[in-house]
Amino acid sequence: MKNRNEKPSIFHEVFASLVSDYSKNKKIIKDNRLGQIERKILTAYILLRDKKNNEAVKVCESAVVSNPYFKSHLNLVKGIALNNTSRFNDALKCLELCIDHFQRKEDEIFRFQTHYNLLLCYSNQQLNDKLADQYDVIRKFKFEDTKVKTRQNLLLLSYHIDTSSFNQAYGIVDDISLNIKEVPDADLPNFYIDCFNLGLRNKDNALVEKALFKLKAIRKFHLSENYKYMNSLYNFYSQDKPIYLRDEDLKKVPFLNNQAQCIKALSQGDLDQARGYWGELHQAQSHCYLDNFEYNGAVCIFSLCLEKCLDKIAINIKISDSIKSKKEKLIYFTNHFQGVITKEDLFKLIFEKECMDKDDIQKITKLISYYKKDLSASIKSVHGAYEISRKSEKAA
Repeated sequence: MKNRNEKPSIFHEVFASLVSDYSKNKKIIKDNRLGQIERKILTAYILLRDKKNNEAVKVCESAVVSNPYFKSHLNLVKGIALNNTSRFNDALKCLELCIDHFQRKEDEIFRFQTHYNLLLCYSNQQLNDKLADQYDVIRKFKFEDTKVKTRQNLLLLSYHIDTSSFNQAYGIVDDISLNIKEVPDADLPNFYIDCFNLGLRNKDNALVEKALFKLKAIRKFHLSENYKYMNSLYNFYSQDKPIYLRDEDLKKVPFLNNQAQCIKALSQGDLDQARGYWGELHQAQSHCYLDNFEYNGAVCIFSLCLEKCLDKIAINIKISDSIKSKKEKLIYFTNHFQGVITKEDLFKLIFEKECMDKDDIQKITKLISYYKKDLSASIKSVHGAYEISRKSEKAA
């Protein structure tokens, strides 16, 4: 009997066959030379290719294995699937366990995949201090395979965008676009997502819209969560179109859903709901999503939409200490602000204490009602908040 712990070469042979001719995956996976664990690893790779990331995670977690080598393969596939579904912290834990276990010559492609996905994870987590080291490792790999070389170029593109080296990034976009047929189908979405982000950061609307068009044109991609998210938020940002995304539309990628629903709630003036989604984002990336809707990360479609919403929402408005009466405070505030503010926040500004209950809400409601004719602004109650705008000439 062959000792599979000492001789994984059959696995490499079958993996190479799978990569070279994916259409024969059902036949390849039934190769009777494979052990149970090897078959699970390859099955998980097939699920990744079919964009069934959650199923791939389940296959990896169902495997019982003690051999460090094959355990590393399971961690690699699981890490890729977790990263694809925005579970970045869990993905990093899996990928970092793989680094020391792919040292053989025939494992070079798996070593590359580990560092490749680590770089993507660090990029998604906006851990820019770790990007340079990973990039230095990746560019030292030498491959003859055109697809792998293209993947190295794609990583270089992501790295230059993350480090704001935009001239170099545009150069790579041009090179890849000229040889677009060399880009593996599985990597095309990532390429156009990078083009989208590059266009956003440089206010290059033509590149942004071209990227969205190309993404939609890719077979099946129009159904993907990434496209729904990007297209919906970009339409809100650029054209003020309402966000109609529901939780179920992005349920496979909770991180994107939390971002989209946070912006949707802010755009509707529902700060309580927005804070709930923001709390989920803070829990996932506390270094980027700070208190009180303060974002400390790279420019992206989420940050641009957030800025647009916060321009219309009062969160940290200060009223001069020299203004004493509640009437004067209300007049000052409504003269200097347009947008949406919760009733609780407005109460705190005017009464200089926390809003504790419905009686406090009633106090601010009565105050507004009593002095409404003295205000130069129009105040309308919406979703537990007040929408403040300038009165029209006719209303005035």
